[in-house]
Amino acid sequence: MLSIFRVHSLYRLPTGLDWFISLALIGVIALFPFTGCWAQEGNRDYYAPGTGQNAQDIFKNVELHHLGAGYEELAHNRYDAALAHVEFMLRYFPNHPKALSLLSELCMRWQSPQCNSQEWFERAVARNPSAPVTYTLQGIDLHRKKRYQQAVEAYKKALDLDPSSLNAHYDLGLTYLELKQYELANEYAQKAYALGAPFPGLRERLKKAGFWKPA
Repeated sequence: MLSIFRVHSLYRLPTGLDWFISLALIGVIALFPFTGCWAQEGNRDYYAPGTGQNAQDIFKNVELHHLGAGYEELAHNRYDAALAHVEFMLRYFPNHPKALSLLSELCMRWQSPQCNSQEWFERAVARNPSAPVTYTLQGIDLHRKKRYQQAVEAYKKALDLDPSSLNAHYDLGLTYLELKQYELANEYAQKAYALGAPFPGLRERLKKAGFWKPA
């Protein structure tokens, strides 16, 4: 299991009245495609959202009204509706990490050409090529697609920007396992656990393969 998956358990999905609100929001999204006013308001950097009241309101409301609703739709296999929420967030903040994580999971489960995570990750990188979390999430998405060598490259970009990234070290170790490059898998596993990785999966898989070698 990739490390970022554990983050999902921290979010509570909306229930009850929120379900009806989410349906209303889907209707609003359908009425206003990403043209005109969206183009003016969107393409903001999640890591530098602005300090004005309007910027802060947008930052808060985009996630408040769409992140939980997106997970709710995904949990009930309503993939079109989930994608509408995700794309709404990404049109405002192309590098929104929670939205990118949800998008990757959605595309993995849906397996539809309508769900193009690669295009959105390219936009995310273009918006801020210095954000290491974007590359880590891109690596996870590529790993899910079994594009392991490209995932390695994405994780290494993340580590170039943030050498202390626990997630990037851990997930790079997992990807090297898939490539059967066990020495490298162990190298990055040791770094991840030294940084405090709480996930036992990588260690257990290395032990099973006979390549768990603590420094």
